[in-house]
Amino acid sequence: GGLKSPLPWWERARERGESAGAGSKPDTAAPTPLCKGGEREAPLAKGEERGPMRIVLAGYYGYRNIGDDLMLQNLLALLTARPEVERIDVICLENYYLPRARTRYIPGGWRANPRRIWALARADQVIWGGGTCLSECSSNAGLYWIKYFQMLARAFGAKFSFVGIGIGRFQTPRFAALAGKVLAQSDHVSFREEASLAAAAALPGYRGDACSGGDLVFLDTFLFETLRRSRSAEAPIRSISFSGLHGLDDRQAAHYARQLAAVTEELGAELHFLPAHAGAAGDDEFHRRLALHLPRPERCRFHSWQTPEEYLRVMATMDFHIGMRLHSIICADLLGVPNLAISYAPKVRYYVEKSGVSVERRVIEMGEGFDGTRVKELAASYRRPEYFIAQESHKANKCIKMMFH
Repeated sequence: GGLKSPLPWWERARERGESAGAGSKPDTAAPTPLCKGGEREAPLAKGEERGPMRIVLAGYYGYRNIGDDLMLQNLLALLTARPEVERIDVICLENYYLPRARTRYIPGGWRANPRRIWALARADQVIWGGGTCLSECSSNAGLYWIKYFQMLARAFGAKFSFVGIGIGRFQTPRFAALAGKVLAQSDHVSFREEASLAAAAALPGYRGDACSGGDLVFLDTFLFETLRRSRSAEAPIRSISFSGLHGLDDRQAAHYARQLAAVTEELGAELHFLPAHAGAAGDDEFHRRLALHLPRPERCRFHSWQTPEEYLRVMATMDFHIGMRLHSIICADLLGVPNLAISYAPKVRYYVEKSGVSVERRVIEMGEGFDGTRVKELAASYRRPEYFIAQESHKANKCIKMMFH
């Protein structure tokens, strides 16, 4: 499966195109892995190993988003542990990651860095990992970009897979059809939750052969386990972290400033602004506008981070977390930090409901109020969702391994 085809890439692309010509019937059987030339690959015999494999990883990497950075870190840990993986090239905006064996990071844009094209030309497998990557927005540039990226990878004869992704809402039939076509032309698809799997089933052209796995942040929970600290339900709440969302207006900043000021005043706690999306396009701008509305801004602290480990170390010291971003809530759960989720998108509420922990009290809608009493009750009743975490980790690992069998 990992051996190179002797044909040049354009000949391999022609073979792939001819095999999917007009009048062919859709393959309703479970998909088997594809060779570089696009032919179906025979299953491995028991004990047989694949040849050396080169992988390209792509996603929302290098943007200082804690969720995507943790997904990448977990994918790399799992893939580099496989003996058949010879090399992994990571396409990212910035390279602030720690060095890893057999891994090369390729930052920058396509025009500035032809190494990305060269990496695709040599790849056996291209994996798009995590994030709500298929959704309709104002420009839909991301959707067209993924389609172009997939076409380029397949033109070079590489297999193309989505793992642990989410699907947003589609209101325009044209863009829904485009997303369905992207999924149909993938060799393997796994979604981070059942809601995205159901959304995919409504897209035109969907084959119905995807699986539902857990969020890729759950792939490896070892780092979270090492940073967790024991907490008593009766312990006072002295440190509260807040993760907001970029793009919110001044009215929303004033609203959440009033809520946070009342909570910290009642509990005598210090407020910590901890961006789940850092950098120039991150959440710090909203945090600073929010702080201007606080009556006692000297009682708040602003945090920054360069690596995912730095973010988690700060989060682990908190007594309570209030977050809008999904992965700030996931990180709090993995670290055992009591939390309150503000559902800016359906995926946030869906996650809290799926976790089964304090569902009625632990999630509120945008614009809804909260107070110190609610925070104290949540902190006292909170229990880390151990069984849910184990199940999500199992599903995420299972879906990744399916690509190699």
